[in-house]
Amino acid sequence: MKHIQTFENYLIESSKLDEGFMSELDIIRQESSSLEEFTRKGKAAFPKIAKMRYADDFFKELWEIAERMKENQ
Repeated sequence: MKHIQTFENYLIESSKLDEGFMSELDIIRQESSSLEEFTRKGKAAFPKIAKMRYADDFFKELWEIAERMKENQ
């Protein structure tokens, strides 16, 4: 969650993206068959995130959270 909060706060406070970016990233994640694909597509859709330090960690955290949620259903 460390990276998710950091990225979310940066993007919302800087007004570079609207608050709906997490929903858009979730759609990209659902359409991806692997973490690598999700990371690649997420970076393509959000180049500002791609340029940030720890971008790969951010995408990995989102992927892992979703995987844990699937396991708990």
